[in-house]
Amino acid sequence: MSIRSLPASRVLATASLAALFTASACGPVAGPWGSIGGEWKAFCGAYRQEGESCADVENCATGLYCTEVNTGTLGVCKPSIALGGECKLTQDCKDGLVCNAAAVFGSCFFQTCDANNVCTQGAASGAKCNGIGLECPKDQICAVASSAPGLCSTAPGLGGDCNFINGYFQCGPTLACQRVSQKCVTVPKAGEPCANVPLECAAGLVCLPSGDSNKPDTCGKPIAVGAHCDAGGLCAQGSHCDLGKLVCTKNRQVGDSCKNGNECGERPLDVHHGVDCVQGECVDTSVVGARCWPGIDNQCSNGLTCVPKES
Repeated sequence: MSIRSLPASRVLATASLAALFTASACGPVAGPWGSIGGEWKAFCGAYRQEGESCADVENCATGLYCTEVNTGTLGVCKPSIALGGECKLTQDCKDGLVCNAAAVFGSCFFQTCDANNVCTQGAASGAKCNGIGLECPKDQICAVASSAPGLCSTAPGLGGDCNFINGYFQCGPTLACQRVSQKCVTVPKAGEPCANVPLECAAGLVCLPSGDSNKPDTCGKPIAVGAHCDAGGLCAQGSHCDLGKLVCTKNRQVGDSCKNGNECGERPLDVHHGVDCVQGECVDTSVVGARCWPGIDNQCSNGLTCVPKES
């Protein structure tokens, strides 16, 4: 995914799509604009301008949205929808607005029940909200119970209670939700128990499994090349966990073959490093025209995004 500065509302909305694309070790399942085993139809390129084709929320330039997202057909980049305009998703609306989609399953759980499919200013403090909290005022979260609508409220501060059901954003800025205590803490340092994603550990550290169900996983230095690894994402930058041998191994280079999908680099330390496994080959996704995985997990870098091939 390109490292472009996106408003918080678009980042949060886009994050909800991640599960649609992460389905295999070698990357996400290609949609109708990407073909596995046939002609590849997704390539790194510049952000699309008004009137150009798109297939994902990430494809359009700032101030534009894609009319079709994961529907099986290509859409068109159009200007973001203003207050009161009809919408499908929050990322369709102008920054600061939300799209209150129609309620599902006959209830308001995780959805708002008013102003359906219209770009609105969102909820007020204390109002009902969905699980992501997109419509809540700035610096508030959607505090969600297990079987009831959420309520917009101030994010917990240091020492405050937090619960993973609230998603990734249950604590105030710069804080993390500690896994064991379920309290908001400063981002854990080396030797401290890991927090919940995405701020599991301080920068440069990884969450190392304790191997003992009675002891918490702790933050520590990444595992060196040649040492044992239990899972991906734990090895030092520039290396990956060989899933066959469970040993940290140097990353393969551009043009090398890849089978499990992490040989070109894996999360968390190598994300956005410009090389990804596509169709069994390590590809440099920092160049225009490189094959890439469409969707939230596309690895295009250098100011590029994974866009559909123009017909």
